[in-house]
Amino acid sequence: MLNTYTSYQLIAKDISKSITRIEQQPTVDRDTQYYLANITKVKSIDDFVNNDRLFKYAMKAYGLENMDYAKAFMVKAL
Repeated sequence: MLNTYTSYQLIAKDISKSITRIEQQPTVDRDTQYYLANITKVKSIDDFVNNDRLFKYAMKAYGLENMDYAKAFMVKAL
């Protein structure tokens, strides 16, 4: 298992290749396609937080995946 610093170095060495590799992961691709297909249907904050899949995707994109349970807090923040 790699430590955090070594993982960072490997990713930072070729960031575009790292991003491409992540984008090609089946779960990331499926979630991205779902997000792109459905985000335009969101008309309110409640629509957004009530769609669990969209909400979790956005939270993860901003590094907040450990806060995906805190919907009420995010409604206040938005």
